[in-house]
Amino acid sequence: MVKTGTSSEQTRILYLDALRGLMLVIMTFDHIGGPIKNITFQPLGFVSAAAGFIYLSGFVYGIVYTRKLLESDFKTLRTKSQKRAAVIYLYHILMMFVIVVPYLIGLYEAEELAAFRERPIRSFLLYAVFLYQPYNMDILPMYVLFILAGPYILRALNAGKWKIMLTFSVLLWFVNQAPILQYTRYDGGGGMIDLGYFNIFCWQILFFAGIFFGYAKVTGKFRLPVRKWMTVSVLLCAVLCLLVRHSSAESKLYTIFSFFSDRSSIGLVRLVNFLLIAYLIYIITHYRAGFLRSGWLSLLGQHSLQVFVYSICLVYFFQPDKYLDGQMDIWIFIVIDLFLVATLTLPAVFHQDARNRFPGFRRTGL
Repeated sequence: MVKTGTSSEQTRILYLDALRGLMLVIMTFDHIGGPIKNITFQPLGFVSAAAGFIYLSGFVYGIVYTRKLLESDFKTLRTKSQKRAAVIYLYHILMMFVIVVPYLIGLYEAEELAAFRERPIRSFLLYAVFLYQPYNMDILPMYVLFILAGPYILRALNAGKWKIMLTFSVLLWFVNQAPILQYTRYDGGGGMIDLGYFNIFCWQILFFAGIFFGYAKVTGKFRLPVRKWMTVSVLLCAVLCLLVRHSSAESKLYTIFSFFSDRSSIGLVRLVNFLLIAYLIYIITHYRAGFLRSGWLSLLGQHSLQVFVYSICLVYFFQPDKYLDGQMDIWIFIVIDLFLVATLTLPAVFHQDARNRFPGFRRTGL
């Protein structure tokens, strides 16, 4: 939810890229684990960086592809979206080879990848069709499906059917809150079927919200009201979530909030908490659009796909659990944490250089 204003295009892009870069940095710290994760993992309440990343991805998609829709037609929009989904899928397959091949030849061990060694062909095929999604390798399949659905969402929004789309998205999320309908509970296991941690029918509500407000930003429609009483109310509710999140796990309020804050299905508390934080950020940007300025974060955000894939490979190769189990000195682990996150610069710089050197990278969206 970002202000629709008259600020320059460059400021808006840098601002969004910086936010995406920040989400990537936080997620990397969280995946690595260690002492810094105690600070970066859900510090503002029952809200994770992954939720922010998915929402921002939808928001950027909504901005970019709404313009394409208004400048051309639905067929062109669908074609461009399919090409983007194909690029993301290509990185999904590339990530598998980069992570799995070294594992298969014995360069490192990872319990999460055992199926690739026990049933390599079946695992590769299931992975290729999104039916086998190992630990931390389940974001891109979800992203591919969201991008493919994007053109139809934008067409409906442009036709004035936003109420229907909103109702459908909320109902889809609500119905899948029932444990019996959460398909991720019925994975075959044993390397057969693993649909990942995230329930796509629930997480779609974040991507849809992103597209909705991205579309609104470009068209100038659906502006959120900015009222003092609303801001105060939202702030108080956000503070409540923050306090409960960091309260004793034995307290009744914490138990209740935790019960309704499941991450895989975006529980009610988690969804409300996210909306509260998103609205507060919207208020901040309403008065100061460039409140977050960082060249490094913007660089990471501009190459978010490449940086994300690199970060997942990094976590597999580093295997932080080994160091956590080894009782490593906390300051050494902090230095390693910071160094590994600093290397996120490498894929961003290399990708930027490749796009400048080879026109085919930019033309194909690679």
